[in-house]
Amino acid sequence: MFALHAEAISHPNRRLTRLFRALAAATAFLTSAGAYAADEVTIGISAPQSGGGAEYGSAFVDGAKLAVKDLRDEITVGGKKFKLKLAICDDEFKSDKAANCARRLVSQDGARIVINPGTYATVPVLSFNQDKGSEFLVLGASGDPSVTARGNKLFVRTWNNASRTMPGYVDNVLAYIKANKLDIKKAALMEVNTDFGAAWVNNFKKEWEKQGNQIVGRVVYDSNGTDFYAQLTPLLANKPDIIILTTVCEPSSLVIKQARELGYKGTFMNHGGCTGAQMLKLLPAADVDGMLFEGSPWSKDSPEIAQFRKDFAAAFKAEPQIISAGGYLNVLWLARAMEAANTTSDPAAIRAAMPKALESLKPNLLGWSNLDEAGDTVWPMHVSFIKGGSTQNFTQP
Repeated sequence: MFALHAEAISHPNRRLTRLFRALAAATAFLTSAGAYAADEVTIGISAPQSGGGAEYGSAFVDGAKLAVKDLRDEITVGGKKFKLKLAICDDEFKSDKAANCARRLVSQDGARIVINPGTYATVPVLSFNQDKGSEFLVLGASGDPSVTARGNKLFVRTWNNASRTMPGYVDNVLAYIKANKLDIKKAALMEVNTDFGAAWVNNFKKEWEKQGNQIVGRVVYDSNGTDFYAQLTPLLANKPDIIILTTVCEPSSLVIKQARELGYKGTFMNHGGCTGAQMLKLLPAADVDGMLFEGSPWSKDSPEIAQFRKDFAAAFKAEPQIISAGGYLNVLWLARAMEAANTTSDPAAIRAAMPKALESLKPNLLGWSNLDEAGDTVWPMHVSFIKGGSTQNFTQP
């Protein structure tokens, strides 16, 4: 003990040197940890990971993850590298949960951008995303025309605006019916219980009736539901030629299955949240032969989309959906906008850089173009349909 004490007294500088080295190492560790956190950018995702829209939400999230992977987990802004992260919140396909998710992603995860795959998650957050001191940019896959009529300066729609695309789409539907000599004049509407459901149905009804066709029934349903007999029974009593569905593939497939069980022999049409390829994985081809869909570049399988499908399948051992391409484009577009704006933390500056970033976005899987001040983009739309167990595209003569 005396020898150790004597050594300590005789070599005080050695003790101090060791102490300073230990303190320096600890300081360096803490500093690097703090710098690492400061050099991260987080994009928040509000999407269903459970409930009736779980598969849809997971497809959106996985598309976003693939974009991060393709960006090699980082972006360079102002000559500085930032680690790109995703923070994911399960909103269960419910508006109240989506509002809570957005608040959590901003306050707890530090996100200044929140993306989502539907109107249910878009509408509630637009009431507070411009609050002073806690502003955040929202990218929402909403077809509800009203969301870009609110004057929200921190919003971008990442879906087609139903009021803009519906006239041309219904024209294409009627051209398809005429070209194939089909007797389809009476439509029944299954309106999903969201703002988007009401907006899409109202726009479809207006254009359908304008062309001299009939609406013979309209009911509201929940995309988280599993029993739709109560809605189908009064619709089928009116003998519709076609039943229009307004939600994603999983609940739509249940509606179709139950309608067939009730003896319905007519056809169906689904809005753009579902594709023929996805529906064919859920139901026998005979049950959906002749079914129509809102088509987009996704259903035309360009070389870029074919490569995306391949990369997605390799990464997740699953087939992508159209919303997967949406999730991918959201992240890729935002990364390019942040680089152009020279900021990862100013939502207004990032939003201002998005129109120019879109012009050179590659791969632009869904053909988005011309982002305007309100937050709308131009979407190319067409009719796709199932025939003989495969999805085909209709080109108007």
